[in-house]
Amino acid sequence: IFDNFAVDSSAEYDVENGSNFTETYRAMSSNGLEIKSSSDVLVTKKLKNLKLGTGNYKLKVQILPLKNITREAGIIIAGDPTYDNTYYVCCLELDASQPNGGDKSKVKLLKFNQNAGSEGSYGVDGYGEYGYGADGSEVVAASKTIEAVSGGIYNIDCDYNNEERSFKIYFYSVFDNKPTTPTLTYVGDETFEYGNVGLFVRSSSVGIGNVDVVFWEMEVTDSMIY
Repeated sequence: IFDNFAVDSSAEYDVENGSNFTETYRAMSSNGLEIKSSSDVLVTKKLKNLKLGTGNYKLKVQILPLKNITREAGIIIAGDPTYDNTYYVCCLELDASQPNGGDKSKVKLLKFNQNAGSEGSYGVDGYGEYGYGADGSEVVAASKTIEAVSGGIYNIDCDYNNEERSFKIYFYSVFDNKPTTPTLTYVGDETFEYGNVGLFVRSSSVGIGNVDVVFWEMEVTDSMIY
């Protein structure tokens, strides 16, 4: 599965969250989808009809805003086709205290489950703080602090194995080679096995241009269509 957003592929996706955002298929480098909103804090889109499990999930992404807000963008894995906000997300987070990005940035594995009650301790970046959704919950399954900047283009490269319940996430600049060891490894979750793949964008508050992310490429390999 490959989408470099060189042409308008919006008809292939279901919009799950977000009611007032723009999608611009950029001419730069002949590809790239910019999602931008001044009134949404969460935009998610899931690729229609395809349910995928074990495989390599790769996203080339760029978070643009230079603001004192938390900014997140990433790839949805094993998205439930029936329930919104029910999936894993491998994402980059830029910290609110660093408008230009910096050494407080994080690579995170999130788990959303609309049908689950509140579970775990969410802290300042948790579900309650953002205040979206209905009965769902959000758990930060794993997180690692890294160096990343606003406007930087990065690969989020996740090896997901639903038989072993494992995630190996590699995070690196598009100008660097893929690391030999994962940036973040997580083993043990048994919530979701397979589902839709998609795009995830979130900001911690509403504001002009607070949601502004470019997705350059999304690719899934070594997987099976269920």
